Amino acid sequence: MVAIETEVYVQSVDNVTDGSLHAVKIQVLIGGIVVWNKDIMYTINTTILVPIKTPEIFTSFPAASDLDRGSMTRMSVDLWMPLANPDIVIEARSHTADDSGSALRVVRLSVTQVGENYQLPAVVERLKIDGAGCYDVIGNASLSLVFPTHFANKEAFVPGPTSLKDLIQFETLLYMGLDSEVGTTYLLDLVIYVDGAILWNSSFSLTSTEPTGLQVPTSIGKQISVGQLTLGHVFSTDVNLTLPDMGVFKFSLSLTSLVVEGQGRAGLILLSAAIGETGSSVVCSSLTVSSNRTESSKLQNEADVFLSVTNYGSTNVSVENISWLVLRFTAVAAPGYTDIGDVHTIEVTSGALSVAYVFNVTGTATFDQKLVYTADIYHFNTGTCLSENQTFELFVNITTERSKTPGPLYVHFPFGDTVFSVNEYKIIHVGENLRPCFQSMQLDGSLDQYLAYSDGSLGNITLEFPVFCNQGLSTDAGDDQMTIRVVARIRNDIRTEGSSLNSFTVVVRSIGLFSDVTSSLGLIVKSMTILPKIDFVTGVEISKNSLNIILLPLVCHIKCRTDNEQSFFTTSLETTL
Repeated sequence: MVAIETEVYVQSVDNVTDGSLHAVKIQVLIGGIVVWNKDIMYTINTTILVPIKTPEIFTSFPAASDLDRGSMTRMSVDLWMPLANPDIVIEARSHTADDSGSALRVVRLSVTQVGENYQLPAVVERLKIDGAGCYDVIGNASLSLVFPTHFANKEAFVPGPTSLKDLIQFETLLYMGLDSEVGTTYLLDLVIYVDGAILWNSSFSLTSTEPTGLQVPTSIGKQISVGQLTLGHVFSTDVNLTLPDMGVFKFSLSLTSLVVEGQGRAGLILLSAAIGETGSSVVCSSLTVSSNRTESSKLQNEADVFLSVTNYGSTNVSVENISWLVLRFTAVAAPGYTDIGDVHTIEVTSGALSVAYVFNVTGTATFDQKLVYTADIYHFNTGTCLSENQTFELFVNITTERSKTPGPLYVHFPFGDTVFSVNEYKIIHVGENLRPCFQSMQLDGSLDQYLAYSDGSLGNITLEFPVFCNQGLSTDAGDDQMTIRVVARIRNDIRTEGSSLNSFTVVVRSIGLFSDVTSSLGLIVKSMTILPKIDFVTGVEISKNSLNIILLPLVCHIKCRTDNEQSFFTTSLETTL
């Protein structure tokens, strides 16, 4: 059996005769065919009845309170409305004592609950925001909520007291802007209009206060207790964060990975962190991540995550928790730094809250084999000559195979028995396809090995990438490449004679490559000529008295040459008498 309940509402009695009959036609159709038809007759009474009950209003919100900058608060009001068909308008207006601009903003007005004497098929809500950001919110100086005209109390003329059956509960969400002045009091006027007249008018004062420290999540939850890892395989895990119910706030989390009973050693690389899903009340969120390593670790095993969140909270906190955020972190077990059987922990901490994930290494990833990489060396110099105390800037560009993972990878330069050393080097480009396995602290050279010379330059440099991969996220050729900038020079322990052609060589090695990838740039190394003396100086000495002048500019031209070459430059000296 299917029961259908209908509610009939008289919109207006204008031009209606008292006592006249009006029909409501009800039809039941199956497959477009009418199977039941009924006219329900109603007699219209146009007499305006006098209300027999009086509205009542309650709120527990204090008349004066404090609110931190960047925080939100709810103000809830219970209106017991026994009138039959009231035209209700609720208005919230924020202002200062001198009626100037207010940093206290009205974010939302909404109906959160109605009594059983009202039939409201959907929650009436007005959510108006001029703009939202993760660091501040621009709300409204005033906001009005107009109830629908068919909002009627079906027992308005039933004798008895006003009660919770007549309840209309509404809520205003207030936000103390980050531009508010600490110690300044802002006013909020809350007015209820019924049939165009003021039913209730109340004023509340809120004083801006300075928040103390970073906020923290109300809870941290993990989705797994123990996970299984494959050596060399990138994996992701979620952390569930329950947020403070309302506000614009920042908080931080720290992630640390260590080998259990490993004396501070790390075998997991914390690659990245990102925001996954959020609850519906979280309007926007953003994060920044800084990576580091613990003292006993060679790998990037620490991540400090700073989150900014704008959360408007639910319209009815008893319904569900919608103030949450999922933080997704990505890591990889690094070959050469951990092995099958090792147990790792990743601890997630925020303030006094902490959870620990446990991961067991149970297998080894199969890396791609016989990959073909290329390496190219290029430069923007006008020539390819280099002498002592000079430097030469060059660039090494490594092109990888898309969607392939060779495993550990090493880049060596300058390779072999060479006259070159390196003043400085830096990875200046990492393609998007290579970033998922790339340690951000790799840019700081924490895993690099080299030989240091007495003049501060470096030799036999090896860049180590514990896991190198191409995830194939982009089809752009540049996203398959990595570029290294190198400033080379001649080693300070080398003395060159005459001119000779020498090669600056780069070698790329990996177990997944078909063979070593080698690239060389030929540079002419030329010894510097030191002049033991100047062969001759020509000039003229002029006596001041003979010319009877006070000031005479004098320009001398000096020519220099070596014993076995022609004169190769001319310079001028200028002086005064």
